Amino acid sequence: MANSIDDSWSFFNLLRSYRAQVVLFCCATIYGMLWSAEAIISISMIFLVVIAIFQIGYPSAENPKIKIGLRKNIRAQLKGKKKWWWISVPFLLVLFSIPYTEDWTYLLERLRIKLPFLLLPFAFAVMPPLRKRELHTIGTFFVLACTVAAIGVLWNYIQNFEIINFNISRGKAIPTPSNHIRFSLSMACGIFCAAALALEKDVFGTKTAKYVFGSLTIFLFAFLHILSVRSGLLAFYAALGIFLVQFIYRSRRWGIGLIGLITMTAIPYFAVIYVPSFKNKYYYMKHDVYSYFEGNGKNYSDSERLISLNAAKEIIVEHPIIGVGAGDLKTKMYQVYANKSAEDAAEKMPHSQFVTVAAGTGFVGLLLFLISFFVPLFYQMNYRNYLFTALHVIFFMSFFSENTFENNFGLSLWLFLLLIGMNTNYQSRSTS
Repeated sequence: MANSIDDSWSFFNLLRSYRAQVVLFCCATIYGMLWSAEAIISISMIFLVVIAIFQIGYPSAENPKIKIGLRKNIRAQLKGKKKWWWISVPFLLVLFSIPYTEDWTYLLERLRIKLPFLLLPFAFAVMPPLRKRELHTIGTFFVLACTVAAIGVLWNYIQNFEIINFNISRGKAIPTPSNHIRFSLSMACGIFCAAALALEKDVFGTKTAKYVFGSLTIFLFAFLHILSVRSGLLAFYAALGIFLVQFIYRSRRWGIGLIGLITMTAIPYFAVIYVPSFKNKYYYMKHDVYSYFEGNGKNYSDSERLISLNAAKEIIVEHPIIGVGAGDLKTKMYQVYANKSAEDAAEKMPHSQFVTVAAGTGFVGLLLFLISFFVPLFYQMNYRNYLFTALHVIFFMSFFSENTFENNFGLSLWLFLLLIGMNTNYQSRSTS
């Protein structure tokens, strides 16, 4: 009987380690983000919070019942981590809009989406230190998941080469398993993650891994250019530029750094010539922006983005200090569109996280948002970590043209990579 209990619960015995549970749900979240499985993302987040608060013991021959007990050391685990709560500001900004909100449906939707900003920092703050092996496991799963997703996208692109390239020249994107913009940001993060693993001296006890991850870095880099999503490309090159500047400053290898900067600026030029998808996207963008300034861009994607920003600008001018309220922003935007019927453009929310925050919560909210974003980077000099810095640059650049934190995919990608990095950096400094 004892053996049957242990055998039937062998999988759970494998996950008796708290760290193993964290790895499992982090990997599940990564899968959910890349393949747009919101249910998996939500379930993984819930379980991460639950296992952070409770000690869960699984059945064994001696004790065939599941044991659940409240953690006794939560206060000790939170000691020295007060600045982590700055991460919760995006949720609090929506919460503080309640007193001057009329559209409760939209407000509750924003609160639901932003709730991870409140719960996940707590879960990771009380988490015991993730060791190098767990970090390598999460990083490897992320890189391999990006690679599998990229191969699937490439295969479909090759199979439908002519029609997809034609659609790109008309403003469409290469089909991806999730939102193409967030998908491209994931690829940009995946490139830096693969490069970081390639530079590790020993991953999973073998030196061969660095060659595998080096190859995957090159593959994902090439794929990002074939994908040709501008938000992802701009964010990637900004992060790469910051990395090269940091490298030059720290190593004083001016020659290598200069070659890197020249190569970085030359690659997009050659991509326009030799990569069909990149070329079509580039010329469509030029035509789109030109049409907007000519007043004929109402049916183009970039023009509609610019129109949405202009509409939000009117709201900011009228309510500059505390905004119109995060819950009423959608209603106000549609009112502005209704007053601009001559433009006959599709009604869209502001295509910028910065502008969305400023219109909803004013410049006060935008200032708090920026502080909350950069606190983790400068907390305990985390900017010394190349990968952590690249993450911040990638997302910061995305804020200029996308509402990155207004959906589960964008904020989940940010929070998981950020909090894993903060947990790692904090633990490494506290034990050094």
